[in-house]
Amino acid sequence: MQSLGVGPGIIERVLNHTEPNKLKRTYQTYAYGKEMREAWRLLGDKLALLVPANATGAEPVELSLWQSGRIVRQSTRQPGSPMSADNFA
Repeated sequence: MQSLGVGPGIIERVLNHTEPNKLKRTYQTYAYGKEMREAWRLLGDKLALLVPANATGAEPVELSLWQSGRIVRQSTRQPGSPMSADNFA
């Protein structure tokens, strides 16, 4: 992600790493949701360039949307189909 221009702090958040400094953890509580979505979008776009769109023999991919530690929506999509919020029923 860093090679795509995503900053190290956002990468740490995307990887769900916890801030080791207790003072920062207490007072700097911004969730960085918008920035993390953009980081995942950039990575998805890069991966889409690397994976052939007409891959054959691949199994459908089950997707889960997690929120607050629980699955809120699930979907199955065929490999090579575009990712979007519309994939979730």
